[in-house]
Amino acid sequence: MKKLLLLSALLAGTAVFAKHDGWYVNDLTENYKTEHLSWDKTTAPLNVFFYVQPTGARDVIELVQRMNIKYTPFLTQTYYIYASEGVYRAALSGTSPYEKNEELRAKLNGDFDVIYIGNAPFTKAPSDAQLQMLQKVQNGAGMVISATNLPYKKVFANKIPLPAFLNEVVHSYNEKNIVAYQFGKGRILVIKNHYAGPAMTQNYRKGDHRAKAIQENEYVFYMRALQWAAGKDVSVGKIEDNGSYLAVTPGVQYRIRDEFNNVLATGVAKDGNVPVQQFASGKYFCDIIVKGKACGVFAFDRKSALGEGKITVSSEYLRGKAPFKGSFKITGTVPSTMATPLTVNLTLVDHPNGRVWEKKSFKMSNGTVNFEFKNYRMPNEAGILYATVTDARGNTVLKADKVLYFPSDKLPQYYQATFGQANSINMAKQLVDNMGFGAALTHLTRASSRNLAMLNSQLIPYLVRVNMGMNPNKNVKLQILSGPESKEIKKYNDQSFYNPAIKEIWRKQVESRLDGLPELSPILYSLGDENVLNRNAGYGPSDLPAFRKFVAKKYGTIAKLNANWGTSYKSFDEVPHRDLSVSLKEKRFAEWNDHNEYMEKMFADIHHYTAKLIKAKDPNARVGLEGTFGGHDIELMMEGLDWWGPYSNMLEDQVLRSLYPEVPRFVWSGYHSERNMKTPLMNRYLLLGSVNGNGWYAAGCDFNHDILAVDQSPSFCKSFNDSLQELRFGMAQTLIDSPMLDSGIGIFWNHVSRRSPKVDEQCVSPESGIGPLIRFCNATGSGFEFVTARNAAKRLPKIKVLFVLGINAMSDKEAALIVDFVKKGGVVIADFAPARLNENLAIRKRNPLYELFGNQVLVPGKKYVVKSMAIPGFKASKALIDPTRKLMEVRNVGKGKAILLNFNFAIVETAADKSTPFAGFMKNLLVKNGAYIPYSQSNPEPVFRVRNGEGFDLLGVYNNKNKTSTTIKLPARKYIYTVGKGFLAETNSIKVAFSEDVPLHVFAAFDEKQAAPVVKAPYSVKAGENIVLTYKNLPAGRTVSIRVIGPDGKEMLDRGVVVNTRDGKSYSFGVPFNAAKGIYKFTVKDYITGLSSVKTVIVK
Repeated sequence: MKKLLLLSALLAGTAVFAKHDGWYVNDLTENYKTEHLSWDKTTAPLNVFFYVQPTGARDVIELVQRMNIKYTPFLTQTYYIYASEGVYRAALSGTSPYEKNEELRAKLNGDFDVIYIGNAPFTKAPSDAQLQMLQKVQNGAGMVISATNLPYKKVFANKIPLPAFLNEVVHSYNEKNIVAYQFGKGRILVIKNHYAGPAMTQNYRKGDHRAKAIQENEYVFYMRALQWAAGKDVSVGKIEDNGSYLAVTPGVQYRIRDEFNNVLATGVAKDGNVPVQQFASGKYFCDIIVKGKACGVFAFDRKSALGEGKITVSSEYLRGKAPFKGSFKITGTVPSTMATPLTVNLTLVDHPNGRVWEKKSFKMSNGTVNFEFKNYRMPNEAGILYATVTDARGNTVLKADKVLYFPSDKLPQYYQATFGQANSINMAKQLVDNMGFGAALTHLTRASSRNLAMLNSQLIPYLVRVNMGMNPNKNVKLQILSGPESKEIKKYNDQSFYNPAIKEIWRKQVESRLDGLPELSPILYSLGDENVLNRNAGYGPSDLPAFRKFVAKKYGTIAKLNANWGTSYKSFDEVPHRDLSVSLKEKRFAEWNDHNEYMEKMFADIHHYTAKLIKAKDPNARVGLEGTFGGHDIELMMEGLDWWGPYSNMLEDQVLRSLYPEVPRFVWSGYHSERNMKTPLMNRYLLLGSVNGNGWYAAGCDFNHDILAVDQSPSFCKSFNDSLQELRFGMAQTLIDSPMLDSGIGIFWNHVSRRSPKVDEQCVSPESGIGPLIRFCNATGSGFEFVTARNAAKRLPKIKVLFVLGINAMSDKEAALIVDFVKKGGVVIADFAPARLNENLAIRKRNPLYELFGNQVLVPGKKYVVKSMAIPGFKASKALIDPTRKLMEVRNVGKGKAILLNFNFAIVETAADKSTPFAGFMKNLLVKNGAYIPYSQSNPEPVFRVRNGEGFDLLGVYNNKNKTSTTIKLPARKYIYTVGKGFLAETNSIKVAFSEDVPLHVFAAFDEKQAAPVVKAPYSVKAGENIVLTYKNLPAGRTVSIRVIGPDGKEMLDRGVVVNTRDGKSYSFGVPFNAAKGIYKFTVKDYITGLSSVKTVIVK
């Protein structure tokens, strides 16, 4: 998948840069600091060589944060590939087999206490490097091997007893799979994990509320394993559970954790006793730290005299924070010796952040408590409802917990999604909290979807892939992603979607892959990445009757079909379904087009059918597709879809923007083409209006194109990440919220005209004229919208100038709309005579636009020519022109005007004479005919887009070249504010200097000077309350960015928000009950003006 785009992105990048810095797949750094428990870094340092695969390699850094390790990492490409020269990998430095061999040999020259092999292809390393590692072990170094089989009998010939430290740690492995060996002077510990898992901890991917404690225990296991292998292991002493206390070695440090990794007690066991009588039912861990020597973990359980606690709720899935009811019950009875009354304490905690948002307490009678939560606080996609029972003395006597899911019911105004997902808690905190990529597109199962929700990620299931290919018999060939159905479909040569058996297989696939997902209300559903339609297919046995049904519905009567096809069939039962190549060769263009439309309808039908199946299970579903390459019938597809995320295509991006401004739209960005850029192309996409979200390829910490390095630190440079944050915290929302300037410019569009060049070379493509027009508008701040038969009634009354460029095929209805538009006062401009074909590509004998352009039809043998041209106000050295007609024919019709250029924009765009630039000609032509283009810039190279806000205009320019500039000229003096930055000047011109670091500049132009937000906030609040910030002086329609710095002086990136005063002029910042106490600093910024106010609030 994605191979074509990746290749093009790679070529785009390597055309300029030799190789991209591959550090992020080759090295491990400590740039990303995570919260973790303190263990012991006072031990003698261990010098460890880590030979690991990328997935889970972050565990090496987690171990380094806890233990005194001097580490030397070597990363293979995957758990089964050592290195490769694949085209995408080869674009990165340090990744080829030669470079990896040199790196490995150089690093192995060091002295190591231990060599760690972490689920990496050891035997694919150069034989001399393998030998060198084994010789180091033979000479006294240790080795720990996880999940990797080494086929060397001699190395494993001397089996020795298992290490004693296994009795002092808690791990997730079956001890039958742990084997110890002596090889020469060195010791080897093998952890036989045949699952192709991560590099180190077995529970690396686990994301639930017990995962942190489990993973912490595993780190201690690996600490001790490395120490044992190095011959430096020291026992922490025997630990015994004596009920009310644990007997330990006197003087050791201890720490008690519960199974959720909450630290409950710490101390020094001076007398060798660790008190534990206060702990109620559940699992606990006692960490033992012998400073300078070793650490251990002891697990112990406690049972309650009350039996077990059971939480039941009305629903575990609470979309949009729906209210819920529930009950808490005990399975046993209350002993007479227990101090009563008993109190049930409920706490609602988000995950994985662990913030306590709600608390409720109830007196319990008869062993049951009923409760209800409504209007509660919960910012995450999942959380935990904890229940603790305390006796009359305040002692905890019972505990229980219940996982709940809180799927978002709204997609953020600016959303960020990754292809791939966070695969660990630490990665989720980096990707979701720190970087703001709140949604993940990936293949999901019932289990993995819940794990991902627990990582606070909005879900975008990759549900199916609509890949309509072709088999050797020119039948449709479909791709099925579910196992049983993928086998079943292979029995059929005829895989047309109109084959009932195939439709049933498809249904079963959808039902299978939907299992468990609707309850979690995914924010979007994807029907595939890089969905493919091969229009040359569609000739299976099921297609003939389906095709006849299609044309019968389309034409209504056989007479109408015959008129278009030039045939004389007596009924639709006689209509053949001939190969495309035959109908095209015989110039049966309507017949040829009908097969294309038949396939496009099948392609749309399978998407729409799948969407209906999903919505039958999830009524709130928003269904779409992504990663398409272009050429699809957008209006037909969007009849039954809710969003689209194509690869960037200048024309289709703008068609989607204009026709479907409210639907989620993104283009996949990232890849190698952005690897050496200082800022993301998302700046440009948002300025153009191409997107309203950021789709990033990819995330996983093991992709060549990953936004995170293998160690989970950002893989792009600081300015790149800073720019993403600027977009996240105001710039993107500002651009999305403000519609493009209404210049009164319309572009007529229909899909079928894209096929018209096949009919005759007189039919130039729509792209050849629309492309230069879009580029003109993008350089001059001119607004434009697309007009189609579907939206013409609503949109044409607002249009002053309507371009009809390359629209060679047109229905009578479309033609009538255009004629009516002109008669009512509009101006239509065409490159060459439009509508010489009807909507079926049949050649017309009479042009329905004859009132506008005369009765122009296709003339056999007529050819356009490329030659110089000159008309008043414009000349070009080369132009594609109609040599039989006058240039710039103008005809007054009714109250309006029809202009037939008789030349095309494609060549003159760049061949215009310097004295009459194309942009100048176009602007004069448009303004003269009623278009509104009030702003201009001095340099035609930067993108220049103008938007209308509520009481202001937004002027945005983009150019990612150093030492370039432009001057924006305004029609009058305005108060100018640099968006997100502050007041600039009162002026009628703005000088802008561009650089690769700062390619995007956006300004807001006001008639009056603006004021900073007047922010009111409480002086102090208690933990568990809300901080209400008000800014009532700001007008409606202002983007407001609220960012907060916590008591530790660090920005709380996950708590920053962007809101709009259209929705209210206050914001409630929730303070969890377990929030850090101290001063919180809030910066409230009117992002439009860049003016801000700062408030501090004390949390007590």
